[in-house]
Amino acid sequence: MGKKYIIIIVGAIVILFFSVIFTQLVSKQVEKREIERTAETEFLIARQIALNIRQLITFLESELKFTAGFKEVQEIDPVLCPLRLEELTQRINMPGLSFSRMDENGIIRFAYPQKQIKNVSVRDQPHVKETLKTHKEIVSNPILAVQGFKAVILHIPVFTTDSIYKGSIAALIPFDIFPKMAVERITITKGSYIWMVADDGTILYHPFIEEGKKVSDVLTSEDIGVNEILDKQRKGEDGTGVYWFRGVKKVAGFASVRLPGRVWGISVAAPYSEIIKPLNTIKWKIYTFSTFLLLFLFALLVINRRMMLKHTFMSAQLNKLKEVNQLYSDMLENVDYGIFIVDRTFTILSANISFSMIFDIQYDPENRNVFEVLPFLKDYGYERLYRESFKRGISYKGSQEFVYNGNVKFLETKLIPIFSEPGKVKYIMTLVKNISEEKKLERELLEKTRNLERTNKILQELAITDELTGLYNYRFFKDTIYSLFNWAKDKGKSFFILVMDLDRFKELNDTLGHIEGDSILALVGETIKKIVPPPGSVARYGGDEFVVILQDVCHEETLKIAEDIRKAVEENFGAQKTGAISLTVSIGIAEFNPSIENIDELIRRADRALYRAKLSGKNMVVVFSE
Repeated sequence: MGKKYIIIIVGAIVILFFSVIFTQLVSKQVEKREIERTAETEFLIARQIALNIRQLITFLESELKFTAGFKEVQEIDPVLCPLRLEELTQRINMPGLSFSRMDENGIIRFAYPQKQIKNVSVRDQPHVKETLKTHKEIVSNPILAVQGFKAVILHIPVFTTDSIYKGSIAALIPFDIFPKMAVERITITKGSYIWMVADDGTILYHPFIEEGKKVSDVLTSEDIGVNEILDKQRKGEDGTGVYWFRGVKKVAGFASVRLPGRVWGISVAAPYSEIIKPLNTIKWKIYTFSTFLLLFLFALLVINRRMMLKHTFMSAQLNKLKEVNQLYSDMLENVDYGIFIVDRTFTILSANISFSMIFDIQYDPENRNVFEVLPFLKDYGYERLYRESFKRGISYKGSQEFVYNGNVKFLETKLIPIFSEPGKVKYIMTLVKNISEEKKLERELLEKTRNLERTNKILQELAITDELTGLYNYRFFKDTIYSLFNWAKDKGKSFFILVMDLDRFKELNDTLGHIEGDSILALVGETIKKIVPPPGSVARYGGDEFVVILQDVCHEETLKIAEDIRKAVEENFGAQKTGAISLTVSIGIAEFNPSIENIDELIRRADRALYRAKLSGKNMVVVFSE
């Protein structure tokens, strides 16, 4: 008897050993997938936050550039410039947003709504020094502005029509807008949070570290992996990573935000221990399941080899087997997967509670045909899959949307053949998991991404369109004329520009009022657009000035088009039509030729021709000549 007990003990130890190895292998794979899933979700959230910030800055860039195009803003008109800032504030209508006009000496000439900071010098602020030096767009890191609140400041340089730098127009964005964009989205894992870092290592936002400190000042030798993530963000890279901070292992998804003169890093992090905490329960279930399953098999072998043992000994062993079987059943009933087994006649031999809950079955499905219990499976081709699995002994794994009894669910299914002997399948075990929530979140994220893309497209169109006339704006004209100039110079081609100014429009505008004047400007723009043939283009140059670019036309055709425009304005906008003053147009024409060194010279030639038309009595077309 002593020897038999030793054999049983040794067998149990071997079983436990293999159970531990099996559990470790399975749990490691599950843990790896969960970490990857969480990191990917964090990455998507970080990238979404980055897109939102970039979208906000791009929108403000467009609005500031539009306002910077007005002459009264360029020349800092003491009456009209403050009104333009007020119009800009009302048009954007974003709580907390503030605007200012700074001159080339770093002095705030006007601000709205904080009018009291007028004539305050800000030239000593780092971001002001940079924009005064470079004459370029720039976004500052968070700074305590003279307006009295912590803000991110976007500077857009202001130039006159002669490209002379005249300071900048700036938007002050309360910095607390950016953390709000982010914190409201963090709902992944307990303990997860967001942090934001500038490209110079300054902490912009962190729930546990004081803002404004350098990352290098708070890191210790035990904090591993943080600098690697920050280096990738400075390079504009997005992705996922793992790092240690203050003795806690973190899993992070990160994205970069490229802004004028700046790169910000957005990271969403969660404690590694919180991510894997739910997996520990599963790990113990797997460990218990594998242990008792192996013990169960071992016990069957012992019973088979000890048929001659006394009845009382066998009864005791049977009772132990019942306990093991009960534990095995309990484990099956507590897993998230729906599990059921069918034989070759497609009869359900056993099914756990999760199976009934997933398919809303109110009765015992055992000993019923699976296609009677779940008739909709036939519509999805599962009868063929079961037959193929019985015939060839192959597994099947898939996921799709099921519609049954008025319900719509996205399910992941797996068919696993169970062999009675090599090459012969006796049963098919089916695993079913409801992944509807995961798919719903996936679709919502995709829809939000598409909405962002549509919004960006609209903003791009608005950036090159004049709001009043619907024609292209000055920005589009400059971009187009520069590209056309380089192309023509390289290919030896020719093209014409027509600069035109409405005669007596200011007098008409003062008589009828700005609303009626704006309406007439729009009608004039529409009249010009109808006459200009493709691929020519029409843009509003500013105020009552328009500019036309003509391609693929000769000198005579250009004169005819210009004369047609002049006549159309004269005929359609006489005193009877306007109700006040006859409106005419003066037009200056300049032709590109290879001797012209730059685009500014070409535009000046057209302006000179326009000036001659004005001096010669207006309402005429003049071609530039040396």
